[in-house]
Amino acid sequence: MEQVRRIRDQSREDLQNVLLPHQLTRLRQLNAQSQLKWRSLTDVLISEPLKSQLEITDRQADELKAAEQAIEEDLAREIAKLRAKARERLISKLKRAQRKQVDEIFGDEFEFSDPSTSKKRKNK
Repeated sequence: MEQVRRIRDQSREDLQNVLLPHQLTRLRQLNAQSQLKWRSLTDVLISEPLKSQLEITDRQADELKAAEQAIEEDLAREIAKLRAKARERLISKLKRAQRKQVDEIFGDEFEFSDPSTSKKRKNK
């Protein structure tokens, strides 16, 4: 672990010696943006070094997590509505007899539970 830290520090120092200040700033920005590809904004903000840099308290971190969960739930509902609307638009392109067959094939809508949300509910 110590060796990894030394290599990271040496790389950081090398970059500071090679890059101009505005290039180093842009590199940091791109690094922060790249983290958002695999992690949530909340996760990035409440992890080091950003948590210290922004002086985010543990209470704020908890508030961010709760807000993120509520936002994700709202987003999931909105996405479900948009998918239903998109399905209706697609099905409307079919002939009446085909639409009737589609209705028979799929039947009345059934809401399957999402295993990922079921676990979250059980942990509450």
